[in-house]
Amino acid sequence: MERDKSNAEHGFTGTNLAITFKETDRLMGWCGLQPFEPIPDKKEIFYGLSPAFWNKGHMTEAAEAVLKYGFETLGLPEVVAGVKPENLASTAVLEKIGFSFQHILDEVPEDCEFYQGELFHKITRKQYQAS
Repeated sequence: MERDKSNAEHGFTGTNLAITFKETDRLMGWCGLQPFEPIPDKKEIFYGLSPAFWNKGHMTEAAEAVLKYGFETLGLPEVVAGVKPENLASTAVLEKIGFSFQHILDEVPEDCEFYQGELFHKITRKQYQAS
C-alpha cells in the first residue's frame, strides 16, 4: 500500500492487487497492471507469488482476472510483459493466458537497465477475445 501511495504521487496509473487464499484470507502474492517502464505508453501485467503457493494454478487464475479487467473494463488495446529468461514459471503463466513472445529487450532507456535482456511478450485485445 505504501508503494502504491508513493507511485500515485509520481503519476502511477496502474493497480496492484493482493492475491489471497480464499479459505484463510492469507496473502499469497500480488498481480496488477502498470505502465511498462521501458515503453511507458504500453501497460504491463506484473505478478509475484509466495513459493508456498507455486505450481497450483493460483497465479494463472489471478493473471487471467487482471487481463480480463484490462481488456474488458479498461479497454486496453494490448497488454505486455517482460520476463527474465530464467523465470520459466512466469513465462509459462503468460503462455497459458494467451501471451506470445515478441523479442528480447536489447535496447532499453538508460534508466531502465533492469529490463535489459528480458523476454518481451504481448497479447492484443483481439487475440484475447479470440481465445
